[in-house]
Amino acid sequence: MNSEVQEEEGKILQSMAGKMGEIIKAYATQNGYAVVLDVSSQATPVLWATPGVNITADIVKRYDAAHPAKGAASGSASGPAAAPGAPSSAKK
Repeated sequence: MNSEVQEEEGKILQSMAGKMGEIIKAYATQNGYAVVLDVSSQATPVLWATPGVNITADIVKRYDAAHPAKGAASGSASGPAAAPGAPSSAKK
């Protein structure tokens, strides 16, 4: 059963990543971003970025609005402000 759970988890994560990618692309295009960086990994070569370019909260709000959790209470989609290691961006 463990492999079934892992397989289902992989499908869910892949689906979520695709949805998140669409949201990020639309946000970047609408706001004139040339690049959006994922700094969730210690290996990402972003040494510093001004907090003003962190779009995590906006992306989470848009994702939650486009894909609300089933059975979640309304109004609970505020999400974390800007968690360390969350996606960030740099403007052109």
